[in-house]
This record gives sequence, structure tokens and C-alpha cells, in this order.
Amino acid sequence: MGERHFEVLPAAQENRDRTLDLTVTAPRDVIAPDGNLIIRAGQRVNPLDKLAFGLCLIVFDATEKAQIDAVRHLSCRDKTARVLYLATELPQEDGWESLKTLETTLNAPVYLLTSDVRQRFQLQKAPALVEQSGNRVLVRERKVTILLRPENIDEMVDCAMAVLGANKSGYRRSCRYDQQSH
Repeated sequence: MGERHFEVLPAAQENRDRTLDLTVTAPRDVIAPDGNLIIRAGQRVNPLDKLAFGLCLIVFDATEKAQIDAVRHLSCRDKTARVLYLATELPQEDGWESLKTLETTLNAPVYLLTSDVRQRFQLQKAPALVEQSGNRVLVRERKVTILLRPENIDEMVDCAMAVLGANKSGYRRSCRYDQQSH
């Protein structure tokens, strides 16, 4: 896949909702091509007062199977919003093939999280859901709980082996022990 700069986010350790106000102060006059004044310098403007966001961003670490499973079940409050999946990291081992598999699993394209989107929405943990709530943006971080199921037992055994120094499968940082198990 080539060298990519990933906007890595740590895993959410708790469910947390934050509300962001996107109001900005215009540094100078904004004038339309026809000469009409749109915004006066110093005027405070919230873009969501005039225009709907129209998107629901789902941010997740695509190297974490548990996060992929979790985001498949997240839902946006605004059912008309366009859902965009933004990965903080992508699997490297199979190159483009792993991206195609991921997109098939989610039934949607997957894009990389960029630093400007991360900063604009003050993203701190993954997975997270970003959507409009009134004239604010709601950021919902969600803790992922790993369930002990037959299909992930081998993964957990490999993870435990990695901690014990018998890392035969090259397990990465996706081995997390502070998540609840059921």
C-alpha cells in the first residue's frame, strides 16, 4: 500500500459524548463574487446555523477486529446523513486486498482519517461517531468490549502468547487487556 501517515487514536476506555461548537470569528470581510458582503470582519458565525453538516463520520482503527465489529453496529441519529468511514490505521499485510475486504465487510468505502479532520472535530479516541446535533457537533466515543466467542478464541490465545513472549503470530498492539471479557 506504500507509506502512509496514519492519524492514530488510542482505543476508547469508556463511553464519552462531547459537544463541539463550530462558531468562528471572521478575520476579514467575506465578499461574494458579485460584490455583496456575506460576512463582516469580526462577525461570529456558526456554519451549522446556515447549512446542515449532512455527514455522519465513523472513525475507527481498521487493524482492530473488535473495532470493525463495533462500527458495523453503530448507527447515526440522523438517518438521512451520509455515512463516511474513516480509518485511523489500515492493515498493512495484504495491501489493497485487505482494504477491499474491509470495504466489503462495511458495504461502503473506507477513507483515511486526515489530520485536519482530526483537529477540526477534536478527535481523541476510537471508535468515535461524529454527527450534527442542532447547531453543534456531537462526538460519541465508544468503548469496545471483546466478547469471548468461538471465532475470537484463537486471537485471544495468540494475544496471551504475545505477552508471554511466545509471539509466533507477530501480534501487534491490538492486543488489549483492559477491555472487558464476557
